[in-house]
Amino acid sequence: MLGYKPPVGRCMKPSKTKLGTSLRVRRLAQGRSQAKVAELAGTNATTYHHIERGVVLFPFSKTLQSIARVFTCRASKLAALVPQRDTAMWVKLHPTQSILGKLIRAQRKKFRLSQPQLARKIGTNRQTISYVESGQIRLNQKNAKCLKRLAIFLKMDIAELRAVLPKRKLKCPEAQATTLGGFLATRRVERHLTQREVARRAKMPAAYISLAENNKKHLRPENLERIVRVLGSASSA
Repeated sequence: MLGYKPPVGRCMKPSKTKLGTSLRVRRLAQGRSQAKVAELAGTNATTYHHIERGVVLFPFSKTLQSIARVFTCRASKLAALVPQRDTAMWVKLHPTQSILGKLIRAQRKKFRLSQPQLARKIGTNRQTISYVESGQIRLNQKNAKCLKRLAIFLKMDIAELRAVLPKRKLKCPEAQATTLGGFLATRRVERHLTQREVARRAKMPAAYISLAENNKKHLRPENLERIVRVLGSASSA
């Protein structure tokens, strides 16, 4: 039948985790769909689905807090259902190729600290420490304070850590250098700028810069002048 919607909770595979099972019981007791819970929690519907299904084993604490508010329960009660990480197994399954990550992980182990303990000491969360150690995120100028706190607490040389920071990967379109878009892209990379940084300085959407560099956007003279000014070149008539 067109327009027919199956009852909430029907045709669902069992959850793989205790947290997912608990969330499903609470949700069905309220007669809500996963999409509705996600909407009320202010999170992505796919994210909530994966948490309830048990695909996501270690959800962010902020996400759990938002979900707890929807079910009017304590976030700590939900957090208690999250499985404990086997640190040795986690490191084995997620070896780091980041020199910075290896240095921080080795020093953390020297102090006999777990990732959550180190995170609390420097005022951040466990996910940040985990991602830094595994090389999944880069400590750049935006979060330089975190790097400084890590160096101070772990008694490491800040200069040594900065020297092994992963280099930024600058996106450079395959447009010919002889085209306007190719020229702008080449100039941007030479200046060690990302498309997002150019867009922010020129006060325009990042998508606009991307389209311009791929020669998919006709640039108005005033917009071209703003971009060229950011790239440090004098516009010519």
